[in-house]
Amino acid sequence: MLPAIAYGVLIAILTAARHGYFGDMVPNTFYSKPGNVVLQINNLFEFLTGHTANIPFPIVGILALVPLGLGYRMLRRVATAGAHMLAAAIIAGFLFCLYSRPDWTLHGRYFAPYLPAAAILFWIGIVGFAVPFVERLRPRAQRHHAVAAAAIIVFVGLLGVARAMVSMDFFPGYVLAGRTLVEPARWMRDNLPADATIATRRIGALAYVSERRVFDYTYGLTEREVARLIALRGKPFYNPAEPGLAPVWKWAAPRYVIEDENILDSIARDGEGTLEKFTVHGFEYRVIRRFPIGRTVLWALAERTDPGALAGFPDTAPATYSDAFGSLSSPSGGSP
Repeated sequence: MLPAIAYGVLIAILTAARHGYFGDMVPNTFYSKPGNVVLQINNLFEFLTGHTANIPFPIVGILALVPLGLGYRMLRRVATAGAHMLAAAIIAGFLFCLYSRPDWTLHGRYFAPYLPAAAILFWIGIVGFAVPFVERLRPRAQRHHAVAAAAIIVFVGLLGVARAMVSMDFFPGYVLAGRTLVEPARWMRDNLPADATIATRRIGALAYVSERRVFDYTYGLTEREVARLIALRGKPFYNPAEPGLAPVWKWAAPRYVIEDENILDSIARDGEGTLEKFTVHGFEYRVIRRFPIGRTVLWALAERTDPGALAGFPDTAPATYSDAFGSLSSPSGGSP
């Protein structure tokens, strides 16, 4: 009982510290990518039929539960605590993936943190199921040869799949071709002001490598206020010029915007401008550099040109920004 109480106190302290720093009990993703009962029922059906995007092959489908269950049963005989720990991790991963909207990469990265636990039980179950048949079909002297050959075939096959995935550079996905975003991020690190804010929807490499403040206007993963606006409207902001984003954009006043050139060109044409002079929520921008990030995709970096260009976030949010949220949130002076 005492260890459980101590653990509960520790969790309470960490939760209070997280709330004090971030100003919320849940991450921004809870608001920007919300689930619902219909979605979760659909996710469950897709999982059972082996078609869900959030959980990778072969840990998907109703048949996958058989080796997982068998692996848990076999491991529990020799390491009860370890079997319970792995099962708890797998269940947490399943629940998270069944709650969440399908990942846009369609490659099961939501389940990635839980995959090692699932792989251990899955392959223990596969081995436990297959070995009796191997022993019956083959003399014991040949059993090790057969197992070794099967392992080599599986390993080579997995290497081939991994190689094919890594070579998919036709689109700058978060995982598959994120390396094409690194060089542009390095250029921005070396050439943009240290206090600059860059509005973008591809925040990963840019945030890590450029060492600049990023403003995620699509999902609000770095902006609590954007995430809550998404929760209100029910979908992300795929275009930085969408009217609903105006209050937050005017508050953040990003000095730079980096987006696919065709999207910025569409914004410019809609406002009867050009890439040399276009407007986003009242601020004038112009494209200053382009980066190839895919076979047919150019990443265009635009800079504010209006005289009042700001380097980053102001200390407080304007009244119009607060009014946009009503009772859902209060101005925080910027997301942590």
